[in-house]
Amino acid sequence: MPELTAEVFTRQQYLTADGDRDEQFRAHRRFHAQLVTERTRRQVRDFFGIETLLRARGDRHLNSIPIRRWDALCFTDPKAASGPFRALIDYDRDALAAAGDRMTRAGLVCVAKEAARQLIETEHERQENAGTKAQRQGPRSH
Repeated sequence: MPELTAEVFTRQQYLTADGDRDEQFRAHRRFHAQLVTERTRRQVRDFFGIETLLRARGDRHLNSIPIRRWDALCFTDPKAASGPFRALIDYDRDALAAAGDRMTRAGLVCVAKEAARQLIETEHERQENAGTKAQRQGPRSH
C-alpha cells in the first residue's frame, strides 16, 4: 500500500474548496488522486485499454465513456442503485480513512476516473516526449 503523504487533503477541505469551477475541479482531483494506487491505474487501463482512454482525453469529466462501463469496472451489482456493494477496484483505504471519508459507489467511480486521467496525462506526455525525441534525431537514412 502506498505511503500517505504528510499532508492529507480531507473530505472537509474538498467539500469547502472555494473558487470557480476549475478550482473546484482541481480540489476534486486532489482529493481522489490521494486514493489512487498503482493497482487502480492498472485495473482501469486493463478494463478500458489506453486507446479508449486517450479518445476521451478532451472530456475532463470522462463522460464520453458511458457510466454503466464505469459502474461495471468499479463495483458488484452495478444495476442496484443502493444497498450493499463490493468494490472491484483497488483504492488506498488508509488515505480514505485519514481524509475522514468512507467509500461509496460514486466515490469508486471518481477514483477510477482520476486514475484514468492520470493514465491519459502520462501517456500523452510519453507520446509528446517520443515525438520531440524523434524530431531532434531528424530523419533516418537507410
